Amino acid sequence: APAINEYKASVSEVAKNLTKDETKNNPNELKKIVKEVQSIEKKTAEVESLGMVVGENIELDSALVELIRLQVQDLENRTLTQEQIKSIGDIKADIEAGKYSDALEKILELNQNQ
Repeated sequence: APAINEYKASVSEVAKNLTKDETKNNPNELKKIVKEVQSIEKKTAEVESLGMVVGENIELDSALVELIRLQVQDLENRTLTQEQIKSIGDIKADIEAGKYSDALEKILELNQNQ
């Protein structure tokens, strides 16, 4: 129980950080978010492998979706190559599949190549 409470607290903290304006436009903050989301996904898998049910992270998921959509909108307003346009399609597919860390990694990659 204490481990699950600690896990939920860390998920809640990441979700709160995602809603901050400085996070949305800062590539360094996005890198941190990717690492934190990957860490949360890993911890979720570990906890669930022990037979415990963590449940959905609705607060985190909705904050991630909003962040990713804002980033995609920003990218779509730029002049993009055909490959970059395809990457945006892949990002949208990742959102639909719930692969938020994959989507964020692709956004970081696109931003670095701009």
